Amino acid sequence: MWSGLHRFQVSLSLHLLCHHLNEAGYPAVMVTTSVNPKLNTPMVDPTGFEIVHPSIGVYSEINPDNPLRTDLRVRYVLNFPELTLGFRLDYSKDDVVFLFSEMFFQEGADKNNTMFMLSFDYSIFKLANFKRSGSCFYVGRSAGCTLSPLTKNSIGIKSDWPKTQEEIAEIFQKSEVFYSYCITGLVEEAKLCGCPVGLIPNEKMPKKQFPAELTWDGLAWGVEELPFAKKTVGPFSFINPINI
Repeated sequence: MWSGLHRFQVSLSLHLLCHHLNEAGYPAVMVTTSVNPKLNTPMVDPTGFEIVHPSIGVYSEINPDNPLRTDLRVRYVLNFPELTLGFRLDYSKDDVVFLFSEMFFQEGADKNNTMFMLSFDYSIFKLANFKRSGSCFYVGRSAGCTLSPLTKNSIGIKSDWPKTQEEIAEIFQKSEVFYSYCITGLVEEAKLCGCPVGLIPNEKMPKKQFPAELTWDGLAWGVEELPFAKKTVGPFSFINPINI
């Protein structure tokens, strides 16, 4: 399985898939440079890895080709390809396509092939006794969009800061609201910390959307729904949580 292990859950589901395959007795490895020590994910160096045939390569939507040259190519679509790649991905008839969520469906895929897997460290992302004040925000894949005045004085979470999950959790535990300009795993992590979330509509996320596999508890689409988010936020808004 090919992955770059983005800290904010971009490819964590690939690692979790590899873990479950190994736990079930199906040998699988991660072709990457970093793995989670809590998972059963043997790692191989992508620069010197030799394929054993027959082989299956599992890629997220950010890898439109088959760099490992495996016999079978499986795509695990974790986001809208046009957002991560900059263009719409045309699935080959030779591809086996799985969706992280039905919301990422497009022609050529099968909604029945949906593997929704979230993993969070519940020992880190949890309620705390900090006094809450102010807000924080994340732009992520909506970079370049028009920012709302709501986030002018907010703490900005970036891809290279904070450095650790513990630091991210503390920001959520101290904030009154987390604003996000894109769909991201940070949304659920904030909710676990008791921080309500406001999704900010923008040019790159113009329509109300969220994985149907999760609930809207603790979540608002725009400012108007924030009272609902504050009223319903809590650490148990998952339909199907998976803990590592």
